[in-house]
Amino acid sequence: MIAIDIGNSSVKIGFFKEKELTVKKYTEVERIPFLKDDKIIISSVNPDKKNEVLKKISGKIIDINPLKIEEIDFEYNDLKSLGQDRVAAIFSAYKKFGSPVLIVDFGTAITIDFLSSENRYSGGMIFPGPLTITKCLEDKTALLKNHVFNIVGGLGKSTFDCIDSGITNAIIGLIGRAIRNTKEDKTELIFTGGYGKEFMRYFKKVIFAENLVLEGLIRYGETQGR
Repeated sequence: MIAIDIGNSSVKIGFFKEKELTVKKYTEVERIPFLKDDKIIISSVNPDKKNEVLKKISGKIIDINPLKIEEIDFEYNDLKSLGQDRVAAIFSAYKKFGSPVLIVDFGTAITIDFLSSENRYSGGMIFPGPLTITKCLEDKTALLKNHVFNIVGGLGKSTFDCIDSGITNAIIGLIGRAIRNTKEDKTELIFTGGYGKEFMRYFKKVIFAENLVLEGLIRYGETQGR
């Protein structure tokens, strides 16, 4: 079985080799080798990129579907619009850590999702990721060019540090607000994605799960096509 997580900036491919999860990351679809397997589980937030990836694979293709996850009650107004990567992360966190659990995925966008102690998906938040905000400022201003984002928790002492401080503290505040909104004790806080490890220092208790989405896809695949 192969799991494929198609994001906006990269494609991650995961499979088990000698009981260990092996992960390959590609920023260019052209570099992905031809893949063939009996079962290929896919999560995608980029339809155009998905179409390109599909040309590179052969086998039974399964898209993750929240309606087929019986353990979780998804309370979402338009379930079709709930990102497949978020569904995979929620399912993976539930299987690994139980509930209640709050998942923060640091990608092109930061997604925050909450699963209650009753195994009810209660909604979440979406916010631009650090690099997305930085790129937006570069595109909309004349003097802020070629800046590389760095986490700055305190007050900035230069213009670029001030930008980084604003972005850093906005994200910290966003996550803090999400934690308060859960209104449940003993909620596990799970970080995944690019900047997850670096933001852990600002929270008392947090678990970093590097391959949460891919693991969720594989766990979902194990329940399908028996």
